[in-house]
Amino acid sequence: MEPQEPILPSPHVSTTHAQMVAQFEAAKGRLLEIISMREKTPAAISASTESRANALLGRWEAVPPIVDPSLAFRWAGEINERLIEMNERLTDEAKYSSAFVRLEDLKIMVFQLRYSDYMPSYKNDLYNQAKGSPIRITPTHAGPLGSGEAEKEALTFFENKEWTAIHDRLVNEHGPVTTTEFPKYPWASQAPLVRLIQVLAARTETEPLDIYDSIRICSEGRHSYAVYNLWSPFDINGQPITIH
Repeated sequence: MEPQEPILPSPHVSTTHAQMVAQFEAAKGRLLEIISMREKTPAAISASTESRANALLGRWEAVPPIVDPSLAFRWAGEINERLIEMNERLTDEAKYSSAFVRLEDLKIMVFQLRYSDYMPSYKNDLYNQAKGSPIRITPTHAGPLGSGEAEKEALTFFENKEWTAIHDRLVNEHGPVTTTEFPKYPWASQAPLVRLIQVLAARTETEPLDIYDSIRICSEGRHSYAVYNLWSPFDINGQPITIH
């Protein structure tokens, strides 16, 4: 978000031209470090934070603050504020690191479910084993809102439960998902697990419905693709293959 008021340097912000140049170069180095973190370990930071770092880096490189020394005060403050923002993002996202890992696992599972018939090494249907009785969870949308404990519980649930249990709870909190919207109902966004899916979607720059559909697919198993035909055809040895 762009600052709306004139930026004033903090007591710890460089104010001379030479100091500002050094601060600027160090700040660019920090942004490159953040971007590198994402490239090396995708679950380390979210896609939205990576995009923000790239946007700041592009803006700072497109209009270098060293062009006009008279702007040293303003640019020093700008750099300081943006680095504070990035550090706050990283601190906030640390609590979602395990959830990001689960989302990466979810992508792999969906890929395996989609292509398992064409992968000779993929012989075991791991996602159609007996799941036992479905887990029944009391709807939580009527509970207290904005509770840190509720948010923590939903995050722990997402990090540790089977996809079937996660899907069942999402349906309990939201209701049956039969539209192209998720969540469909305004009150559903107040339910802890539904809200978590929205937060993860925003941070990974995807849609809540896409995450929900992936969870549903993994909860139902490979043969759910018999009726799930939203994927485009792919090629094997130059021959188009379509899932039917």
